[in-house]
Amino acid sequence: PADAFLATSSTTEVTRGTIDGTYVSSGGGSLGVPIELPIGTVIDRLVVHYRDRSGAQNLRFLLSKTDLTAASSLQTGVDVSTDGISTEFASIELTDLGIEIEEGFGYALSASNSSWASVTNDLTVKGVEIEYVLP
Repeated sequence: PADAFLATSSTTEVTRGTIDGTYVSSGGGSLGVPIELPIGTVIDRLVVHYRDRSGAQNLRFLLSKTDLTAASSLQTGVDVSTDGISTEFASIELTDLGIEIEEGFGYALSASNSSWASVTNDLTVKGVEIEYVLP
């Protein structure tokens, strides 16, 4: 659900729990949610639900993988952006991902924008669906 997305910076103020979804109401930064699945699980499908009513700004969704034993973050191949104006809510669906949850790594999905404050609730995160296969 949208309420699961939290600010990733202490200077970011987030509005959650509205019918519109979750969005950054002031400050910069991004929204993030941890992905907590058993080791060996394979993520096959990811659907992000959002609203993009801004012609000038887009949302970027990134699934990151962080090495818990070192200071490094790796890409998983999931990096998508909303494109143009969607008058109300829309979704992006990614299939056949084949991302395996590995031991020693943390996974998170983030939503970011370079200028949240200028668009307020024109860019909102409604939620995410993850389809996976257990080991």
